[in-house]
Amino acid sequence: MEDGDKINAGYNAPPPGSTPDNAIDISRGVTVTAKFIGVHNISLAGLQFIQSHEGFGKGRHHINPYNDSKNYATAGYGHLLHFSSLNFEDIGKYSGMTRAQGLTLLNHDLQTKFIPAVNRLVKVPLTQNQFDAVVSFTFNVGIGGLGRNTKPGLTRSVFLRELNNGNYNGNLMMNYHTPSAIIGRRQDEVNLFNY
Repeated sequence: MEDGDKINAGYNAPPPGSTPDNAIDISRGVTVTAKFIGVHNISLAGLQFIQSHEGFGKGRHHINPYNDSKNYATAGYGHLLHFSSLNFEDIGKYSGMTRAQGLTLLNHDLQTKFIPAVNRLVKVPLTQNQFDAVVSFTFNVGIGGLGRNTKPGLTRSVFLRELNNGNYNGNLMMNYHTPSAIIGRRQDEVNLFNY
């Protein structure tokens, strides 16, 4: 694999029967970006991307658990405890959390909720960077749902609708730009998606 390839070494091979979209003429020196339809997994770089944007705990002392920007109880690397403020049970259970425990929670969240949701909802081929960006975006905005009383998240986003129509415009993720502190992360996700 060459340095210019956009497939991460940790990427799982596509399932049998699926074919990469590699119709680019490489004889002209163009970097091949393989896109696979099928089951993806997050790369190590994608996991580190989410870790760096979530941060561990709150503030410079990495306090755990904490209330996030929406005042939701959270622990570790953005692990949502519930959609309300911290309570004494949360504090008793999650105080003293280590980074390794936080990483275990993050991995569990990604593998059981967010990666399966992205694999189910995205209907077009993605590069590894695009997949990692969509997983990060979904981890931040939520999966969402179709019901009136559910949060929109990825499910009802213009970004997903356009992506599934073949419009690979990562800038559509910028529609989710509140609170303002999220703009840097969102731009990084757009840059990763468009890379």
